[in-house]
Amino acid sequence: MKASLTAFPKLTLSVLFACLLSLASGLVVGQPTKDDKALAAELYERAAASYKEGEYETAIGYLEQAYSLDPDPVILYNLGRSFEGNAQLDKAEAALLKVQADAKTPEEVQVRVTADLKRISNLKNNQLGELSIQSNPQGARLSLDDRNVGKTPYSDKVAIGEHAVLLQLDGYQSVETVAVVGKNTPTQLNLELRSLGRELSGLEIASYVALGVGSVGLIGGLVTYFPAAAASDDLNTAVDEGKWDVAKKAKSDGKLWSTVSTASFAVGFVGLGVGAGLLTYALLSGPSSEDAASWAPDAVAVDPLNGAVSMGWRW
Repeated sequence: MKASLTAFPKLTLSVLFACLLSLASGLVVGQPTKDDKALAAELYERAAASYKEGEYETAIGYLEQAYSLDPDPVILYNLGRSFEGNAQLDKAEAALLKVQADAKTPEEVQVRVTADLKRISNLKNNQLGELSIQSNPQGARLSLDDRNVGKTPYSDKVAIGEHAVLLQLDGYQSVETVAVVGKNTPTQLNLELRSLGRELSGLEIASYVALGVGSVGLIGGLVTYFPAAAASDDLNTAVDEGKWDVAKKAKSDGKLWSTVSTASFAVGFVGLGVGAGLLTYALLSGPSSEDAASWAPDAVAVDPLNGAVSMGWRW
């Protein structure tokens, strides 16, 4: 009896300790580790690149792996958007409803989720309207609700309601607006893209430098011409008056100013000639006004997955 009484408490304590250890280890396992988060971030970057190229199925695979490592509502939100892009509306709706119910979801994402769920509901119920988008110039990259849908001109049936529109074209300012699509009346958008101008070519830069040097040379020639002329007058006067020392100095000064003036004029004319020639060649051989956009830098792109990049990872 004593042995059993003595052994019972020991057995009970060991079981309790094992249970507590198991519970504690379970709590640790339930939280994503630093390595998990780092891998999730890497998977997200791959998903973003795939989403941008319209490879929604690939993006889904990456985001599902990322979410299994770090169950962050922002990752799940982007997974839902990828499902929508891949025409898997039921899965998209389920993912977004889960995001909406998550208390950790940022407020700005909640606002987007509400609009996204309404749009998906309209798509599922075949509540569609006609949307046409034209741009001047044509050929602008078009994103609709943060999904690349091609280039302008664009025409297709979309869910009724509001749609975020983004136009981008190299050399032009990006245009962002909202299209409100009705069920019975086609919606037509005509958007004007404003040019950013173009970058100067190397030849143009060289021509402007040469023109600048030429202008400075001509100015220098004119400025030094007058002292040279004055020294010549002084020389003639000194010779007439027999002032040989003065004449000698005037001759020396005149020679100096005359040399400087002549050299300056030479630099000026050569610079202007070279600059004018280079500029003419650059303008004749450069792109036409229709192709000028290729000289300009790209417009600034927005985050392809509508939130996760701009908001950052919420560790």
